[in-house]
Amino acid sequence: MALIVKQYGLKQIPDWLCSEETLRLVNLLQSAQIALRFMGGTVRDTMIGRKPNDVDCVIMAPKAQLIALLKQHKIDYDDLTDTELTKITINNRKYDVVSALDGFGLDNIDVSGWRNDRLWQETARKIDFTINAMQMTSDGTIYDYFNSYPDLMDGRLRFTCGFHGDALIKIIRNDCRRILRLMRLHAYYGKVAVDEETMHAIRAAVDTLIEAPSAYVQYELNLTLKAPHPLMSLQSYHHYGVLEYILGFNINSLEHLTQLLKLEKELRVFCPGMIRLLSLLAACKGSDMQGAFTLFEKHLSIDGNTREIMNGMLESFLILRKNPLAELTIPLNQKQRAQLLLLSAACDAAEKQTSNISLDQIRQLLH
Repeated sequence: MALIVKQYGLKQIPDWLCSEETLRLVNLLQSAQIALRFMGGTVRDTMIGRKPNDVDCVIMAPKAQLIALLKQHKIDYDDLTDTELTKITINNRKYDVVSALDGFGLDNIDVSGWRNDRLWQETARKIDFTINAMQMTSDGTIYDYFNSYPDLMDGRLRFTCGFHGDALIKIIRNDCRRILRLMRLHAYYGKVAVDEETMHAIRAAVDTLIEAPSAYVQYELNLTLKAPHPLMSLQSYHHYGVLEYILGFNINSLEHLTQLLKLEKELRVFCPGMIRLLSLLAACKGSDMQGAFTLFEKHLSIDGNTREIMNGMLESFLILRKNPLAELTIPLNQKQRAQLLLLSAACDAAEKQTSNISLDQIRQLLH
């Protein structure tokens, strides 16, 4: 039986749930007797007081029925024909809607004898990680089938399937993107290390990353590096030898990134993902930063424009590393210059060298 807890201590119904746009969508679907629940990152972020970007929904009706209804009522939508996803826009509010009957593998199962609650539970089971598996009805009732809320509060990342051993490895090998999603979600929501069995399963399936589109790997890596606290996630992936498959080069340690994050905290600044990536290049085993960048951009097939931007930042960093007051060939604003100087100070600390960069100098550039 599902664990049903109303609002989990939320002080008020979130704005997105009681908005005019959401009510319009809910009423439209109810008029057509289509059951709807909110799910995924929308419910997860709502439960911890974050404002979700888009609204993720799942419906108990075929996608074709949804499309026909949207056409009838002249509601803007984008039918992503190569996926089960339908993107709906109402007054600039975005809704990502998936059919449980088309998009969760239930179309291959005879569900005619199932009760409605079992359908919803099986839909939740198809979600990769427990923290994303909660469902919310339009009245704010939470359906938690897999102990998702305690996992979210404890910062614990678990696969919803509950598989172990070879079965878990098979699940990961079936979709290598799960390796990258776990890394990113752990960077944003993790408070404890991912359990050893899961990390061993990821390591056993890491060779499948070669099948992942390069653009997707870059996307997930950038999001991970941009997280407020990415270190625990990256440490796990480095410890189990997974990070090198993502980056395309080996690193000695994460000490350069650790020192950078310490300085960020001390100065109350936030460096973008590209600066944090440079700290990983600085830790490359057996090569200098330029050599590490060559390995990285070839491994991930970085496009020309991105490669030019990254190479320009790297060249600027290497110049400032030698002379913090040097003139640069590419234009940098004060904030970018300060970030590169902060990285240089972090590299000095990681390499136990005396730094010729003062934090006061960086503060002046930042403020």
